[in-house]
Amino acid sequence: MSEIERRALIKGAGLGALAFSIGGTDVFLTPREARAQNAPFRTLNSDQVAALEAIGETLVPGAQAAGIAHFVDQQISRPPEEALLEARILNVRPPYANFYRAALAGIDNASRAQNGGRAFAQLSDNERIGFVDAMRGTQRAWRPALEERFRAGAVERDGAIVVRADARAAAWAFHGVAREPSSRRLPELAKRDVPVLLLRSDTADDAEPLRRFVDVLPQAEVRTLHGGHDLLADAPEDTIAAVADFVHRATVAAGAAT
Repeated sequence: MSEIERRALIKGAGLGALAFSIGGTDVFLTPREARAQNAPFRTLNSDQVAALEAIGETLVPGAQAAGIAHFVDQQISRPPEEALLEARILNVRPPYANFYRAALAGIDNASRAQNGGRAFAQLSDNERIGFVDAMRGTQRAWRPALEERFRAGAVERDGAIVVRADARAAAWAFHGVAREPSSRRLPELAKRDVPVLLLRSDTADDAEPLRRFVDVLPQAEVRTLHGGHDLLADAPEDTIAAVADFVHRATVAAGAAT
């Protein structure tokens, strides 16, 4: 991303806008505006758009009108290194379009199997809620706290669901995370003579990042706990116990060395 493009991104994000193609010209619009103007989708097909809008609306009422499908399509149509999707932060392997296509196909296939061949978007509101509730019950890593945290960080304004944080600050934060992956800092950490503990989830698909971590920090202690992405929320007692034990042993070792 060039400096000019980066500045345009930050300026547009500060207004809640992203680049969409209208009539063959890229213009800055919010996802809501892009949906209202019927901006064409670049990557998602009509069935995938319908599924995404339906699942988004079921989880967060207002997501469809807010342009969730246009936002996701815009992001997965850009180079992976420029995406602001959480999938990137979670080390999902690009292209991210494959991740979304597979997830949406999985939802529709499960819906058809359980609802007489009907896709998720074809269900009634009550059927969609029932489907999502059943899905939550079978996914051990699902946490209702995720919805609570999302709602705590969002507010309804003029009929739209918007984040409480200043959009410009959020854009800078996402840009920082996307452009400065923490793994690039591992060599610097390896030069410091300090004990290192890595806690990971037993549900994480992190074989490659874990290999890179261990290669750079072979002296680090790696512990695997049962839970999802947010171990402190999923397994607070185990997480706190693991950190406390590590700190105690490191403190004892440091005292013995002096």
